[in-house]
Amino acid sequence: MIATIRGLQLTNFMSYKDAYIPLKPGLNLILGPNGAGKSSILLAISLVLGLSYTERGRRLSELIRWGEDEASISLIIDNTEKWGRPFKNIRGETVRVGRVLRRDGEYYYLLEDRITPKREVQAAFNSIGVDPENMLLIMHQLMVVKFSSTSAQEKLRMLEEAAGFQSYRSDLAEAEWRLKEAMVEERRILDSLNATLDAHDYWRREYEKLKRRRLLESRLRELNAEMAWSRISRREEQILKAKARLGEIDDEILKLRRSLEAAEVEALSAKSSFQEALEMMERVPPGGIQAYRRELSLKAEEWVKSEVERAVSRMGLEDALERRRVLEAQTRILEAEVEDLRREAGRLGPRPSTLRKALELASEIGAVEAELKPLKDVSDDVEEVYLSYTGTLEDLKRKAEEVASARRQLLRELEGRMREWRRVVQAYLEELNESFNAILGTVGGVGSISLRDAEDVEKAGLEISAAFGSPNPRPLDSLSQSGGERSVALVAFLLALQQKIRSPFRAIDEFDVHMDPRNREAVTRLIISSSKNMPGTQYLAITPGTLRILDEPVHILVVQKVSGLSQVEELKSGEGVEFAGGQLET
Repeated sequence: MIATIRGLQLTNFMSYKDAYIPLKPGLNLILGPNGAGKSSILLAISLVLGLSYTERGRRLSELIRWGEDEASISLIIDNTEKWGRPFKNIRGETVRVGRVLRRDGEYYYLLEDRITPKREVQAAFNSIGVDPENMLLIMHQLMVVKFSSTSAQEKLRMLEEAAGFQSYRSDLAEAEWRLKEAMVEERRILDSLNATLDAHDYWRREYEKLKRRRLLESRLRELNAEMAWSRISRREEQILKAKARLGEIDDEILKLRRSLEAAEVEALSAKSSFQEALEMMERVPPGGIQAYRRELSLKAEEWVKSEVERAVSRMGLEDALERRRVLEAQTRILEAEVEDLRREAGRLGPRPSTLRKALELASEIGAVEAELKPLKDVSDDVEEVYLSYTGTLEDLKRKAEEVASARRQLLRELEGRMREWRRVVQAYLEELNESFNAILGTVGGVGSISLRDAEDVEKAGLEISAAFGSPNPRPLDSLSQSGGERSVALVAFLLALQQKIRSPFRAIDEFDVHMDPRNREAVTRLIISSSKNMPGTQYLAITPGTLRILDEPVHILVVQKVSGLSQVEELKSGEGVEFAGGQLET
C-alpha cells in the first residue's frame, strides 16, 4: 500500500521550528494534549493542498513562527501510476510540493523547489480528488459540533457540495430565477397590454367617430352634388320652356310678318284706289263732283284703315321681335349658368340617374349637417394614432403569448430539474444509508438518512435518525438520544459520507471532543472500521483524548510541546505514552 502523502516538513510554521512528520498508508492517528500543535499539522497539509482560508479567520502571516520572516511547508506526495501520476511532468515516484508564507502577506508555491502557480498545483491535486475546501473530506476542529448545530437545510447543502451535486441545485436556482424573470417580464407586458387596451379602446371610439364623420361628409358631398344637379335640372327645364316659348314667338312673328305684308298690300291697294278716285274726280264736271266725293271719302277711309292695320301689324311684329330678343337673351344666360353649374356639379359628383325634389334634398342635407356638426373636431390624425395603437396592441399580444409560452416551458423545465434533483439526492441517500448503517452497526446502532420537504428545494432538508439498543431510529434530538450518542451518530454519518466521496486522502480533527470514554472508544472504532473499508485511502485522525487501541493497524503520532516547540514522535507497536489530558495504550 502506498501513502498519498508520505510526509510533511514544517519550518517556522506556528509552534514548529523544524519538524518532519512521516505519514503512512491507512489510518494515521495523531495524539497529544490541547495546545501541543496537533491541528497545525492538518492546517499545514490543507494549506499546501490549496486551502484559501484558515480556521478562526487567521491571516496567513499570523501562521509564521514568532520572530521569523517566513515559514515553509512541504509535502512529499506519491506520484506513482497508482494515483494517476498527478504531477505528470515530473518523472520521480515522489514530488515535493511546498508553500512559503511571508511576513508581508505574500506567499508562493514550490514544486521541487521551483516556484509554481497555485492553479497548477491545485489542478494536480484536483485530478486525484483532493479538495481541501470540501469540509467533509477534511474536517477541521469542531466540524462535528458545527455540523450538528446547522439546520437540516444547511446539512443538505453541505452534503450536495461534498457529493458534487451542487450543480443540480444551481441548475434549479437558475431555472427558478429564469422563471421569476419570465414572470416579471410577463407581468410587465400584461400591464403594458392592459394600459394599451384602455388607450386602444379610447382611440377605437374616436376612430369610429372619424369613420362616421367621413361617411357623413361623403354623404353630404353626394347630397350637395345631387342638389347641384337638381338645380341644373330646374334650369334645364326653364331653358326648355324658354325655347318652347321662342318657338311660339317665332310662329307669332311669322304670322305677324304675313299680316304686315298683307296690310301693306292692302294699304298700297287702298292708296292706289284713293289716288285713282282723286284723279277721276278732277276730271268729273262740276255737277258730278258730289257723287264722286262720297266715293272718294270711302276710298280715303279704306286707305286710312289699311294704313292703321299696317301700323298695328308693324307694332305687333316689333313687339314680338323684342320679346323674342329678351327671351333669347334670357335663354343664353340660363344656358351659360347651366354650363357653370355643370362644371361645379361635375366636381361634386356624377349626375344621378334619378333626381329628387330640392325640398327633400334640403331636408336630408340638414339632417346630415346636424349629425356632422359635433364630429367636426375629430382630427384626421386619429386614424394614425389608432392604427399605431392597433399595431402596438398586436405586438404586445404576440409578446404576451411568447412570454407565456416561455414561462410554461420554464415551469416544465423547473419541474423536470426538480424531479431530477430529487431522484439524484434520494438515490444517493439510499446508498449512503447502507454505509451509515454498516458503520453504526459496529457500535450497536441503527440509523437512517432521509430527505424531508422534498417538494421545495429551499425548504428541503436532511434528516439524520439513529437508535442505540432499539431497532427504530429516531431523528437526532436531545429527547431521543444522549449528547454522546448524537455525536457518535453524526461522526458515523460524516464517515459514511466520506466513504462516498472519491479521494485518496481524508482527515478529521478532534472527532471526540466533549465525549465520555465509552463514546470516544466507540467513535475510534468507527474511524478504524471506516478506514478499513477504504483500502488505498490515507486517513488522518486527530484527538486529544484517552484511547485504547489493541491489535489494530494504526500509525500513531504523538505531539507534545517542549519549551514552546512542538515535537512529533512515532509510537512503535507495544509502546505506551502518557500526556497531559490523556493516555494511550496499544
